[in-house]
Amino acid sequence: MYHDSVTGLPTMESFLDFAEKMWKSSKPNRFAILSVNIGSFHKINQYYGYMQGDAFLSLFAQKLVRNNEYLLSACREKADLFLLLLDLDEITLSHTNEYIHNTFSDFCGYVSCLYPDITLSFQIGICLLSSGEHSLTDAIAHAAYARKTLDNSFLGENKIAIAFYQDSLLSKNNCENRILPLFEEIMINKHLILYLQPIFDLNHNQAIRAEALVRIMDNSGKLLKPNAFLPILEKYNLAYELDLLVMESILKLLNHWIAIGIEPLSVSINLSEGDFSKKEFMKIFRELIEKYPDSQKYLEFEISESSFINNPDYMLQVIYTIHEHGCRISLDGFGRDVLSLKTIGIPPVDTVKFDKSVLTASMRNPQNIHILKKLAEMFEECQIPVLCEGIENDMEEAIIQQCGIHLVQGYYYGRPVPLDLFEKKYMQYEFSHN
Repeated sequence: MYHDSVTGLPTMESFLDFAEKMWKSSKPNRFAILSVNIGSFHKINQYYGYMQGDAFLSLFAQKLVRNNEYLLSACREKADLFLLLLDLDEITLSHTNEYIHNTFSDFCGYVSCLYPDITLSFQIGICLLSSGEHSLTDAIAHAAYARKTLDNSFLGENKIAIAFYQDSLLSKNNCENRILPLFEEIMINKHLILYLQPIFDLNHNQAIRAEALVRIMDNSGKLLKPNAFLPILEKYNLAYELDLLVMESILKLLNHWIAIGIEPLSVSINLSEGDFSKKEFMKIFRELIEKYPDSQKYLEFEISESSFINNPDYMLQVIYTIHEHGCRISLDGFGRDVLSLKTIGIPPVDTVKFDKSVLTASMRNPQNIHILKKLAEMFEECQIPVLCEGIENDMEEAIIQQCGIHLVQGYYYGRPVPLDLFEKKYMQYEFSHN
């Protein structure tokens, strides 16, 4: 049997072979596949170094897997993602959740003194190896699906979030039945809950613009973030309606600021790739812009890098049209998608927004900092400022400044806040519009 060099666990191939044999030779529902993500693992690498990161993974394999009589085998699928085979022969299905939670809680308690600066978190998806599963590969995919349905907001200090595959399916259907009526009501009443997150210029130590973010309030009064409703709206081709409503709401807000004497900051709006597949989208865009002529110069649109894949020529036309109407364009998520400048060239945008993953890669390997710096310099030479998002601490800020980047966004500078709070914190009054 071959083993992973870091953890000593079986390789993926060996694990699959063992799990398949155990499943096929036993009664249904005796075994379960667990898909486990160590959500805070990257911080161990960041604070303690990569050798300690490997030591943690080895400890995870030793204490959580080898010392547990019911976890029969495991493998490291990649990085901080593991697959575990759980024997439920002596654990009732109703107590499975409690057993897993206690097992991971004990591990968190054991390592808390070794890594005092880290808040451990785990996301765990579970799929029973029942007769309803066609293959082990399907079961692993289902466990991963359950894990991905978990919201990071549920992960607090030393918290373990667990989801069963069947429960996740039910939850997904319930979520759709909950979100779609809420969205219909929003579109009828034309009322959105908008938040703004500041974008800072480090050279002047002040907010220079903001990004618009949407919240939806459910019937219980809970505010839902975009990751809870956007996938559903995209599934039913409704996201473009939301984007148009956001656009109109921001134009009204900018117009309102001008009218009451607040100097407007530019506000950026995310446009999804699906927006441009709708023939009426650009037509409505023109109508809205012409309706609020004084506000258009304060409006900015964030277009994702991936939008250029299918029809780059059309996207260039979109950019020219938006520029003709006095608005600005940001290339959003640079570095997140598997694209190259050779594929899309350098589009005629006003800002390039580096994805958080670019910064994360730089922190993993100091050599990558030189790449980040050269990329920033390249865009600056093309008269295209670079903005880096996702800054969360002073260490990340130091890297950004080392690379000559001065436009930043992230929780380290300011979280998304309601409009009234944003105005009090970041806006200037006594503005005269000519």
